[in-house]
Amino acid sequence: MSTPNPTQPEPMPGPDPDRPPVPDPTPNPGPGPQPPDPAPPVPDPGPDPDPQPSPDPLPGRPRPPIPNPQASPGGSSQVTR
Repeated sequence: MSTPNPTQPEPMPGPDPDRPPVPDPTPNPGPGPQPPDPAPPVPDPGPDPDPQPSPDPLPGRPRPPIPNPQASPGGSSQVTR
């Protein structure tokens, strides 16, 4: 009785009776790829029946100017990077 050599791979065992067979990874393709269903057309809502006016901070007074942090007090248009 000889001991098996550990460097040689063991012969592949037969199918395990307790394990179910592995299903085929490539399923039946069937009649072929089906084209996607076309998206239903979206109805045009038309103009807004109740447009919201832009909110003013104080009605009757002009809006304050927004300070530009990029503008230098010297009026130079060059920006240092």
